[in-house]
Amino acid sequence: MKKLIFIAFILFIAFSCEKEDFGDENETPQETNLKSKTIKTYPYKYGDVYGVPIIEKSWEYDSNGLLTKYIFNQDNGNYFNRDKEEYFYDENNLLIEKKEYSFSSLDYRYTYEYNEKNQCTKMVQHGEYSSQSYIYEYDNNGFLKKETWRFDDSGNIGRIKTFYKNQMGLDTLVIYDYSSSGVSEYRYKYDSKWNILSCDIYKVEDAENHNEYTNSYEYDEKGRIKRKTTVWEYVINFNGYYYSYDYTYMDNDSIESIDIDNAINTDYQLEDWRIEKYEYEYY
Repeated sequence: MKKLIFIAFILFIAFSCEKEDFGDENETPQETNLKSKTIKTYPYKYGDVYGVPIIEKSWEYDSNGLLTKYIFNQDNGNYFNRDKEEYFYDENNLLIEKKEYSFSSLDYRYTYEYNEKNQCTKMVQHGEYSSQSYIYEYDNNGFLKKETWRFDDSGNIGRIKTFYKNQMGLDTLVIYDYSSSGVSEYRYKYDSKWNILSCDIYKVEDAENHNEYTNSYEYDEKGRIKRKTTVWEYVINFNGYYYSYDYTYMDNDSIESIDIDNAINTDYQLEDWRIEKYEYEYY
């Protein structure tokens, strides 16, 4: 199951072409018969789900299963945000344009270019005063091997991501940030079924090679994610923070909810923090 999610993630990089990190593993860029999906995030208070959703995310799909709209609402009483994204495709169902709005105002427009294999090779973010681009390179097997971010119209490089693959999948992702001259490595471990067991994130320039944080995964008998844990091990202001994500599923294997607990340190007991509840509508 995680192998499929990982493959879907690599496809989604080529599909959306602007992700800064590994994104939301529950996000679905293409889904058969799915008309919409909504995730509502509720806080816990005194051990119980409390009030109305503080975050609501929704995805809409056309009859071909292509993502057409994404809406993000956040309202925690102190801060309100509403974002929207619209997606447009050509006759071959290739994404050619995305529009990104904030409070109904168009912030950015994205355009996409492809090679003869329908792999996304370039994404350009068009802003009001300038543009920036992402360039994608692939190996002979079609695996994404390099992403270059050019942050202005002059083509100055801001960041390079290099992907190294092994027989199980992605082995190491190395990110070089030109603004801070910093290098980060994402190191992956797999089990015999190609499920990702963990991802460790390191700052390479750190002389002691400290692990900044680790994502670890557990699976049920069907190969579905049962629990994900994140531990911030060497990050200023977050050192020792510990999060767990417990998954429940519907009869059709769709995610029903994710219960999120946290603690200020791994020595402390996890406490209820938030829960994400999923809703689906099908054609």
